[in-house]
Amino acid sequence: MKTNKKSLAVSGIIFLTALCYSQTSEFSTPEGFKWGMSREEVLKLNAGQPTTSDNEKIYYLNRETKNSLLYQFTDNKLISITKKYGFDTEDDLYNDFEKYKKELINLYGTDYTKIPQRTGFMWIYKGTRIMLFDSFEDDKMKIFINYKQL
Repeated sequence: MKTNKKSLAVSGIIFLTALCYSQTSEFSTPEGFKWGMSREEVLKLNAGQPTTSDNEKIYYLNRETKNSLLYQFTDNKLISITKKYGFDTEDDLYNDFEKYKKELINLYGTDYTKIPQRTGFMWIYKGTRIMLFDSFEDDKMKIFINYKQL
């Protein structure tokens, strides 16, 4: 009986330690980007040359797929990342949207808010707003994933 109580106590301590760590650890995207990174640090984690770059942004565009990646900075510190994916068919858009939604739920949990007036979801996680939504503007089908430091 004492062994069971000790095991339960140790398990409880491990659980609480993990819970505290997850609540206080720093936000990082799946690719390893963290808020406050410099432009130089962001450039090192990306392959290839940006399409455009200045003090406030680094922008990559794949002209073939129309996919893009935008990093925004304030005082040389990363504050926002936007990924945009273009699609030729609604089926492709729907399938990838569901895939991204599942990935984001696995990373940030089921405590999300549906975005009104469009298909989309929003998480608040470790001082970051994460948004997933689609767009059909200008007869172009797109999915956006946006990370913004709060």
